Amino acid sequence: MKASVIIPTFNQITRLMIVLKAFNNQITEEEFEVIVIDDGSDELIEDDIKGVEKNYSFIFERLEENSGRSVARNRGVKLAKGELLIFCDSDRIPDEKFIQKHISRYDVEKKKKDDFVIMGKIVETFLPGFDTKWQNYYDNFDINTVKKHGRNFNFYDFIEKIYGFSGETISNVPWVSLFTSNFSISKSLFCKIGGFDELFKQWGFENFELGYRLHDEGIRFVLERGAINFHIFHKADRTGNRRDDSMRVFYEKYAKEEIKNLLPFLDGDISYEQFESISLGKEFSHRDNESFFRKNLMGKRYEE
Repeated sequence: MKASVIIPTFNQITRLMIVLKAFNNQITEEEFEVIVIDDGSDELIEDDIKGVEKNYSFIFERLEENSGRSVARNRGVKLAKGELLIFCDSDRIPDEKFIQKHISRYDVEKKKKDDFVIMGKIVETFLPGFDTKWQNYYDNFDINTVKKHGRNFNFYDFIEKIYGFSGETISNVPWVSLFTSNFSISKSLFCKIGGFDELFKQWGFENFELGYRLHDEGIRFVLERGAINFHIFHKADRTGNRRDDSMRVFYEKYAKEEIKNLLPFLDGDISYEQFESISLGKEFSHRDNESFFRKNLMGKRYEE
């Protein structure tokens, strides 16, 4: 099998059903499987998932208790038969060429004989009245509707800044572009690097930590702009103790200055140029403190 798509889920059954339905529309001749790991959702969702017709290989497993996304993803990898692991989330609708674009870039890059990881492109989709109309979106699924309501993910402005036209990067902080909702890596490299750190139990930062570890090992980061998935926009609590706990785990593991300054960078208090300087151990200027995260909150209109 060429590729395995790993999807952790927790209390997102309506979004997950639409995502699974969307995978039926993949334009690829390669064999792939989708693996869903239920991270101890409050309700039993297996029957709902079985009700989604699928034209691809599918594996479902439920963890008895909520253990965190690192545990769920690592479990999915253990079940995976694919040479290439593609990570997606249960609220990320794949473009029709999502899998093929990851596979094609993987086939090109592996000819270069060094280890690499591939970043995809994330787009936000603001589907009107989704919470009350999700059944209609499911029954009449249309990827063109998803694209119509798409907006470029605000953080993607930064990602474009650190990757060149070919998708290569010379940035010293490419690890902050690793989002677990859309990236791929060979199963052999994932296992060699040790997978996700399961100390991360709260929201976030397990992605950055894995990226940091990969970068520290000299792994090459590549951007594949054609590997697109669409985040079904919803409000999420990413502040307070949950984020602080994850940040503490990250910093205590490495105690590096760039990690200490990760939150100021993400919150827009320091610019990318300043953050890059810190990672290189250089003095940084306070002249340009403009942040991508303070501009155009809704993001730009997505254009295919």
